[in-house]
Amino acid sequence: PGHYLYHHGFNFALEGDPPQASSVRFELPEGLAKTDQFFGEVTVYYDRVSIDLSLPPAHRGKTLILHYQGCAEWGFCYPPQRDLYPLPE
Repeated sequence: PGHYLYHHGFNFALEGDPPQASSVRFELPEGLAKTDQFFGEVTVYYDRVSIDLSLPPAHRGKTLILHYQGCAEWGFCYPPQRDLYPLPE
């Protein structure tokens, strides 16, 4: 509660993808409009967000890399985050 994630902060890639050319396609749901003290007019998500991913055929055994960023309502903006998810063979 009291925290949100930025629409523009999400990105997905597979281990080995070249920078700026991810092979992972994703579709974000509609979010909420917000005037943010750091980024101005943005779209954000509170609570949970479900994202549909399209992985290329050669994704098996690789690692999915999730990039995201969020802030607290009281004004603290977290640095960009990165989580790794090994994909099954």
